[in-house]
Amino acid sequence: MPGKKLTIRPSGLVLKRKRILAWHDTNMVYIGLTLFSAGTAIFSISGIQVALNVPGYGPYIWVPKLLLGMSLVLMGPSVFRLLQRIIIELRERE
Repeated sequence: MPGKKLTIRPSGLVLKRKRILAWHDTNMVYIGLTLFSAGTAIFSISGIQVALNVPGYGPYIWVPKLLLGMSLVLMGPSVFRLLQRIIIELRERE
């Protein structure tokens, strides 16, 4: 149809729908993930201190370092997304 323009008209029902959020994309999940990652980071820092103080554990210092790195990789984006959501919610309230 070379001469006709096809347009899609929005119906009123589509505009009134609420956005469906998945359970894993909520503030409580991000808060829980952040708290769990922070606890894991504290645990791994104590493991690094033990590995440095006990001579026999020196070769195994890579385990708590790896655990610390993985917890920080999880904590970073979740804190970022949580802060974004809080800022957006505060702006919408005003």
